[in-house]
Amino acid sequence: MAMVMNLSKGEQGENDGFIIEIEKKETKTITFKLDVPLLQRIDEVINRLNRSLNNPFVSRSDFIRHALDFKLQKLRSRSGTEFK
Repeated sequence: MAMVMNLSKGEQGENDGFIIEIEKKETKTITFKLDVPLLQRIDEVINRLNRSLNNPFVSRSDFIRHALDFKLQKLRSRSGTEFK
């Protein structure tokens, strides 16, 4: 059984460029694919953050993890549903 959450539209309608596909299995693994233009945008944002922060190192994986967590929290609050 697969559940697809399309997170391609942001709050203002901008394209985020990624889709999360969750397959219900014994493990709680989430696999997602990011296209090259989105990775380039992420790298640009990370470079800007790293230049402007006092503690200048944000990794790509940390950035993606926080972005996904933010999107999932918004989905939970809108739908009132728990993703387990």
